Amino acid sequence: MLTSSDDLVATIAFAVRGVPMPKGSTKAVSIVSRFPRTVASAQDLLACVRVTNDNIDAKAWEQQVSIAAFAATANNPSWRHFADDKTRAYTLGCVFYLPAPSRDKRPHPTTKPDLDKLVRAVGDALTGTLWRDDAQVIAATAEKRYADNVGNVRVEIVVGVGPAIAVAPRPRRPRKATPQPLPLDVESVDGDLGF
Repeated sequence: MLTSSDDLVATIAFAVRGVPMPKGSTKAVSIVSRFPRTVASAQDLLACVRVTNDNIDAKAWEQQVSIAAFAATANNPSWRHFADDKTRAYTLGCVFYLPAPSRDKRPHPTTKPDLDKLVRAVGDALTGTLWRDDAQVIAATAEKRYADNVGNVRVEIVVGVGPAIAVAPRPRRPRKATPQPLPLDVESVDGDLGF
């Protein structure tokens, strides 16, 4: 487990200005008018379903995070090599600075957006830029804070990468032995049977 900075091969830190957007929930809506009379394949069923996202701004935010991550790797080309390696483990740290509400004077941002959805949007945005799949993230820390003014609304991201994990090839199962026919000696069989 990557528990300290000694365990990490490299770290990269960058900030993305703008209001952080949460990853929205997706849902599938069936379109009855497109439903076929007979279903020949899974493609027929996909043609009659539309997938919607409840946060239409999430895609633009993810692109903004991805571009900022790509720009941060410009000074460190080894990060592009890490992105292709599926044997590495990553850590992710995010601090989201959200706009403070004008009326409600809560000391902490205990309202929406949900922290887990904010982190999910960052994880998906960094897929293909800093790592191959966000399933490679083995540890994540995140925090929501109020920004001190509107110009400081942002997310600060720190990503650490661990050493490559040696993946041993899967051992092959031995083949089942096929029964070999017994040698048949016709002379000895004839003699034993009394012919």
